[in-house]
Parts: sequence; structure tokens; C-alpha cells
Amino acid sequence: MEISKYSNKKNIDWGKFYIETENSQVEFFTEITKAIKSTLGPSGMEKFLQKKTGEMIITNDGATILNNLIFFNPISKIIVEVAKSQDFEIGDGTTSVCLFSLELLMGIKSLIKDGIHPKKNFQCFKKGSFTCNSIFK
Repeated sequence: MEISKYSNKKNIDWGKFYIETENSQVEFFTEITKAIKSTLGPSGMEKFLQKKTGEMIITNDGATILNNLIFFNPISKIIVEVAKSQDFEIGDGTTSVCLFSLELLMGIKSLIKDGIHPKKNFQCFKKGSFTCNSIFK
């Protein structure tokens, strides 16, 4: 890392930071995707789950699956909150919203790996959301 000429703080090499944390963060993408991707669509598969109370349930609802699984990764917990808010607001589409969010995160991985600052990624997503909103209005 190099020292910035404007401050005493070190500049973060985001590509190197990504590589160092990639191994610990990559599993949560596949963890959630495996749990809910096969339930999507008209020929979606049912899942056998054991609730926290010990009761067994059979479901293909993404929100139910995510609510009954225990995640330790903070980003996985955010995805579960996305599912809960989608279920509360609309009542449907939890699996699609979670898979869409995960795909966006996987797309960001390559940008961060190339050294693009996360703030720049956020600005692009914000600009894209404003563009989509203006198109749909």
C-alpha cells in the first residue's frame, strides 16, 4: 500500500483487499443460491426443512426456506432481510428478488477485483435505479 500525499492514511488497494477476503466471502453466495434456486418456477422442487422448534416442513417458498435457515455471514443476513421485506410488502417474488440481489453482488465481485472502488459501484447502481424509475413512470 502506498501513502497518500494528501493525508497520513494509507490508500486501500481494493483488488488486493478483495483477494484477501474472497475466500471467506464466496461461500455465502453459493450457500443461499443452492438453498433457493431449485425452488424457482413452475417445476420448482420442494425442500424438507427442520424448523428451529424441531418440526419438519415441506416447502418451495423462498421466504420460508430463508427464514428457517441459520446464516452467520452478515451479507447472507441482509439477503434474508430482503426476502422478509419483499414478502411483507408484496407477498410474492421472494426467491426472484434474492436471486437478483445475489447476481448483482456476484457482478460487483469482478469490478472490485479489477480495483474499482465500492463507492463508484454504488454511484453506478444509484444512477441505474434512477434511470429505471424514470423509464417505468
